[in-house]
Amino acid sequence: MLWKLESEENFFHIYDSKKLIAGYFDPDYGDLHPKENSEEIILSMLKNHDKISGGLIMVPLVKFRLFDTDLDTNISEVEQNVIRVTGHLQKWKNFLSQTNRHVHS
Repeated sequence: MLWKLESEENFFHIYDSKKLIAGYFDPDYGDLHPKENSEEIILSMLKNHDKISGGLIMVPLVKFRLFDTDLDTNISEVEQNVIRVTGHLQKWKNFLSQTNRHVHS
């Protein structure tokens, strides 16, 4: 199951194979010069698939839709959401382990 990145402004939405939000990525493009051309520089970096120095991955636990927003749900729906969220968390845990990221919050 591949996840997809979708660019929005200066960060990316990360979607799972069912097109549900799995996270966000806020890239660190480094110190860009000249500052007034930073937008063009970033667009060029993205177009060329340039390497970046890092970034911040955010896992939006609120957007996992664990519970229905109007609380009109049943135990089976809650269980399905818990199973789906558990799968997402396991993938993030594997990613952190594989990329040797011991410091995260």
